[in-house]
Amino acid sequence: MPTDREEPDGGPSEARRGVQSVETAAAVLYALSGLGRASQLGDVARAAGIAPAKAHRYLIGLIAAGLAEQEPSGVYRLGTGAMRIGLSALRQMDVVALSGEYLESIRDQTGFSAFCAVFGDGGATVVRQSEALDAVVVNVRPGSILPLATSATGRVVCAFGSPLPVVRRLAAEHGIDVAGAEQLRSTIAVGVATKGMVQIEGLLLPGISAVAAPVFDDRGSLAGVLTTLGPSAAFDAALAGPVAGAVRKAAKGLSLRLGYSSDSAQ
Repeated sequence: MPTDREEPDGGPSEARRGVQSVETAAAVLYALSGLGRASQLGDVARAAGIAPAKAHRYLIGLIAAGLAEQEPSGVYRLGTGAMRIGLSALRQMDVVALSGEYLESIRDQTGFSAFCAVFGDGGATVVRQSEALDAVVVNVRPGSILPLATSATGRVVCAFGSPLPVVRRLAAEHGIDVAGAEQLRSTIAVGVATKGMVQIEGLLLPGISAVAAPVFDDRGSLAGVLTTLGPSAAFDAALAGPVAGAVRKAAKGLSLRLGYSSDSAQ
């Protein structure tokens, strides 16, 4: 009868190979995430630090598991399975768990849909939504990744997020160098920081306006972004208006729940 001391079939070397395979698969997933866009095999291999042939073998396995996808053009990107895992992890974060009642408050006060987004390696990602019953059809759902430069949510990230990750993401999204991305981030941040929130009208989607405000944690760091959006013809995007007021109040309340105070940012 086997004992607890006996090695698995094939001995420790086989077990180690299994661990290495998992580590390599994880490196490929991190590469797909870090590149920030659908990418060629060579780019994925370089980002993962492995040979293209090896990257291709692992991509085949990841595609079979639903963790990666290959587009008809041949480029690779993260699959729906990876998105589900990422969203599951994000839901365990306090800002996501606590945002529900504040999103409902925005929706009830304004009549427009509202959502919470967080910023990570994959970009500004929608993680929770409270949809109005008569909501205009807008393709923004949990899992959606919003551009940093042209969305209200992304502009809040540019102004209040950690600069280096924001610059890297901007560079990936726009295909520009770090210097150009920093200039873009700085330009957006200057226009946002003094107002404390963002309003856009038709910048990302024609005929759609949005208002967004930052949520801070107990360290004064950006924990998330609350955003509401609706058809421009019926949406008062003025920062002094009632829609912005509802978003501002909700973001402040959620920040306080997360432990933020005026001393946190000092």
